[in-house]
Amino acid sequence: MRPALPMTTGFGQNANSPAELGPHDLTSNTSHAPFVVSASGQFGPQPEWHAFNGTGTDFWIGTGGVVDWLQIDLGSAQVLGSYSIRGTTETARMPRDWTMRGSNAGGTWTTLDTWAGSTAWEDNSTRSFNIPVISAAFRYYRLNITANNGDGNYTDVGELSLFQGVLADLSDQTITFPVISGHHPTDAPFALAATSDSGLAVSFSVTSGPATVAGNTATLTGATGNVTILASQAGNGTYNAAPPVN
Repeated sequence: MRPALPMTTGFGQNANSPAELGPHDLTSNTSHAPFVVSASGQFGPQPEWHAFNGTGTDFWIGTGGVVDWLQIDLGSAQVLGSYSIRGTTETARMPRDWTMRGSNAGGTWTTLDTWAGSTAWEDNSTRSFNIPVISAAFRYYRLNITANNGDGNYTDVGELSLFQGVLADLSDQTITFPVISGHHPTDAPFALAATSDSGLAVSFSVTSGPATVAGNTATLTGATGNVTILASQAGNGTYNAAPPVN
């Protein structure tokens, strides 16, 4: 567990805050293009868009029995550097354990921040949190709550604010892919060998010719022709993607 940033007022923004990525003027889940808000559930008079309406009095109530999520579609990929959560007067409903996640497909999620043990919320206080490693831009952001501070039925979020970040400086990497010796069309499948100086695993794909690749094994189809195989490495939170090698 890391310490939270100092508590602030309002929606977590002050004179030195970076630009905000999300809205604070929604009147429905889709009232302010390009933003679209959704959640795992809601308690009737306190829907999910209340976490983005900026009134300071409304809030979202999740009904998942302490396991809930709150999501916003920003319309395009944006870099998240930090975020804040405004509490409510129902402090037992405030999140205790959660992850902040990002996605560009809405189904495959990357965990950006993990928090456990956020207790002792004060009425209507705001807590701010940094993303530890800023490595990519995402269109969708989801606060995925796995425990609150004791209420067995509901979870509250007064206001969720997302703040722009700057991508971390990543290291370059280089792939070494030795020349593949000649093969007859009827040869048995053979192993491919390539390495990156980052130590990360290299992926292979066929860009042209009568062959297929599964993992690091190439299989010729039996037809004649030249085959071109591409070695690639997509990078991670430390390394840029490597220039691909044929």
